[in-house]
Amino acid sequence: MPDMENPDSDRPLEDVDATPLLGDRSSRGFQSLFTRQIPTASLLLYVCLFLVMELGGSLPANSLVQVVEEALCREMRGAPDCGADDDVQSSLAILMGWYHTAMILPGLLTVLPYGMLADRYGQKPFLVLSTFGIALTGACVRIICFWPEKFSIHALWATQLLYFIGGGLPVSNAIVFANITSLTTDVSRSSVFSFIIALSLGPRLIATIVASRLIELYGPWLPLWFSLGFLVATCLLSFFIIEPKKKVKHLDDSVSDDANAYSSSEQPTAAAGSRQLKDKILRSFQEARAGASFLMQKSSSFTIRIIVCLIFMTLAWQCSGVSEQLMRRRFGWSWAKLSYVTALQIIVGIISCMIILPIASYIMSSKFTMSATARDLSVARACGAVFIFGAIITTLTPNGFGMLIGVVLFNLGTVYNQVLKSLLVVVVGENSVVLFSGLNILETIGNLTSAPLVAQAFKFGLWLGGIWMALPVMFSGSFALIGLLVLGVKNSN
Repeated sequence: MPDMENPDSDRPLEDVDATPLLGDRSSRGFQSLFTRQIPTASLLLYVCLFLVMELGGSLPANSLVQVVEEALCREMRGAPDCGADDDVQSSLAILMGWYHTAMILPGLLTVLPYGMLADRYGQKPFLVLSTFGIALTGACVRIICFWPEKFSIHALWATQLLYFIGGGLPVSNAIVFANITSLTTDVSRSSVFSFIIALSLGPRLIATIVASRLIELYGPWLPLWFSLGFLVATCLLSFFIIEPKKKVKHLDDSVSDDANAYSSSEQPTAAAGSRQLKDKILRSFQEARAGASFLMQKSSSFTIRIIVCLIFMTLAWQCSGVSEQLMRRRFGWSWAKLSYVTALQIIVGIISCMIILPIASYIMSSKFTMSATARDLSVARACGAVFIFGAIITTLTPNGFGMLIGVVLFNLGTVYNQVLKSLLVVVVGENSVVLFSGLNILETIGNLTSAPLVAQAFKFGLWLGGIWMALPVMFSGSFALIGLLVLGVKNSN
């Protein structure tokens, strides 16, 4: 419904401030029922940028892992094809574990400072910088892999530190979605975001299948070069992004709306702006620390149980990430064949999120008249049970078909994250902002530490041999069981 009391809603586009990257507590709604009067090309350009970036990240599939494995084989065994060797698989797991950990770290440390700078000085320069850093990192990864005799393949993880240039995907995605936010209204925003996220699943699935076929026909390098081309194209597209015009604003959120009308002679000096930036960074970290403190001190016991369950379920999902490498070791499947398994995981995830979950929620709400809390609890418990069954089947199966069933079960349970977070919104209510600040810290710490630990567990399992090769999957089932027990096996008042 239009806001007749908002005098700013009738201003032309060039006078409307763009939505800040980190949010603006003083922002107001808009009158339009869908989007403001802007060229359709502007929104399409953001969508194209997002999709090309998605293709650049998805197309490599397992190509990179195959190239790294071949380099390790040459280094350790003198031949490019020794993928079933336990020592090679152990080294591969350790290297890729640290590779993914180093990938997370730059975004974690830089997304907040880059976001604040983008709010103050304009988002387009930092989007260009971020996409340049992504393309540069991708190029360096391929250089090391292409000349492993000149550059040690074990230095691969260090290339991810180049994401400090621009902040990597967390910063670029935040800027893209912030600008899309400024092009939409409160009414249409969730629909547009859902459309873009759903749209990204199609290219991700297609890229994975195409990469699998390319690996079979031409080897792993062609998908890697194509993906680098998409990353470079993303950087070039970012130069053509049209950022909604906005005035320079104070960084302090407490500034009143009237302060936006100050003249150019009254704008803050560079020193004042620097102080405000430092103050805001400090305040943001203080708020995050307060959120973590809130989790442990002021939440109800039921809220703590949900959070603990979420953490253990996340660990269970992370531990299942070695399934493809386990198939490689057990059954000798090629990485091209394993890329089809990745495509299967994406398909199952789409079906679980977009078909099974809505239907199950509708049946439980309408047919069994369950409350939202009881419904979400039941779905979360089902996800935990699916994880446990998937871990049992993956551990005990003697053939590849049983392994695929275990992988399917694991991916059916991935909706646990959105279900438990939805349950937290219902339980916590007005404290959700503080709660999720602390929750994000815990999840990030878990992601940083889980990859190296899972790799070490896989290495130890290979050393033990036999059924113990699936040791990380055993941990996955154990974590899911703990999460299920913490949440409880039946509803209570």
